[in-house]
Amino acid sequence: MIKKLFALILSVSLLLALAVGCGTGSEPADQPSDPPAEDTDNKGNDKTPDDPDTPDDPDSKTPSQPFTFQAKLSSPYMVEIFGETMVQAWYNLVDAVLAGESTFACPDENTYDWIMGQFPDRYFPVFHALIEKSYSDTAVADGVASFRYKVPP
Repeated sequence: MIKKLFALILSVSLLLALAVGCGTGSEPADQPSDPPAEDTDNKGNDKTPDDPDTPDDPDSKTPSQPFTFQAKLSSPYMVEIFGETMVQAWYNLVDAVLAGESTFACPDENTYDWIMGQFPDRYFPVFHALIEKSYSDTAVADGVASFRYKVPP
């Protein structure tokens, strides 16, 4: 009996919450129903929005260039987990691939295995299709690691 009463109260509460939450679409009282009139006074500003020398409006929601490609990117979490040495070796690999080289500075075989096995697929996915490990016994020699291209560099 108590379970049925609880279920009934819960159902009625949910229906009331839905009815109140899904109102009739009326606007809040503190917002005007008409959009504000545009300011037609340029106040001496001779530049047009299409002018490339026009600086971005700080109040604008969309900057003129919203995205910038950054080939080398890491987070503090990445540095904390992998260490500065491994992150720097990853950056060296990115620089080498972008320059069309086939070697990069890498301190040891363990770092090389981590970078070539995990980083391209997660941090620069296109590298997974472009490069692969150099499967030789001397992939890392004297702080220099090598890799192979799957496509012409």
